[in-house]
Formats: sequence, structure tokens, C-alpha cells
Amino acid sequence: LNLHHGTYQIWAEKSGFICDIGDSLEITTAAGQSLPNQNIVLSLYISQIEGTTFLNNGETVGTVNITATNINNAEQYFSTISNNYGNYSLTVTPDIQYEITATKQGYALDETVTTTILEYEESVVHDLFFTPLPSSISGTVYDEFNEIIIGATIQAELLEEPFIISSD
Repeated sequence: LNLHHGTYQIWAEKSGFICDIGDSLEITTAAGQSLPNQNIVLSLYISQIEGTTFLNNGETVGTVNITATNINNAEQYFSTISNNYGNYSLTVTPDIQYEITATKQGYALDETVTTTILEYEESVVHDLFFTPLPSSISGTVYDEFNEIIIGATIQAELLEEPFIISSD
């Protein structure tokens, strides 16, 4: 860069990157002076997707696998695991629209989320909601002589709500 003598603030620009004010240079040049190794740092511009994972009753659910996939290129994705309190954060490439999916054994995601096209340094919040999948047990009812009893009623109680199943 050829300059006249004087004091300058020097920075670099490139699409997809940012030059923080602390990474720019203030230099003073004299006539005919050469200043080698005046290096400038550019940082990748990023976007953020964050949120909390909840059960559909409002309780948080932790250790959920979260994936944000580029809707135009499924090979480009970012993933993380929510913490014990259900909070998650993904650093993603800007100028892209993402589909957010989440998985946790024993739970079904109520719906996937599609983001808007994220701008540079934009941070968006997308909370995700899950429904617990039903549990099941199986077995056979026997009498004391090891004979199968057909038509017995099996009962299970969860807090105050009885749940009756027929074993026909």
C-alpha cells in the first residue's frame, strides 16, 4: 500500500470477515519510509442459533442432540448437545437458512424449526419442544402352579392416575 506521509488508521475488509477495531492499525509514516510486517487480523463473521429444549409441559429437558442443517446442502451441518438445563448454542455460517432438528431417546420432537436466512453476527433463539414417548411393559400372569391366567387386569399407578391395561 503506497501512502503519503501522515498518520493513518489501517484495516482490511473481506466479505464474510470482520476487522475488529482492536485489530486495525494506527501508523504514522514519514516521506519515503517503508514499514514492513504491518499485519491485520480478520475474524470470520458468524451467526448464532441458541435456545432451550423443553417438554411440552414446560419442563426443561437436557442432553438433547441438536443439529442445524443447511436447507440447500445437507452435507453442511452443525451439531451440539444441550446442557443439563436444556440450553444449547450453535455457531453457524451466516447467509444460510437452516433446519433445526433435535433427538433424545424416549422423546419425540414436536416439530422441526426452519430459520430465516441468518445475517452476519445475527443471533436467533429457537426453543424446541418434546413429547415423551409412551413406555411399555410386557409379561404374562401366572398362578401358583405356573399356569397362564387369561383375561387378568394389570394395573399400574403413576402418582394419582391409575392406568389399567387388559392382558387379553
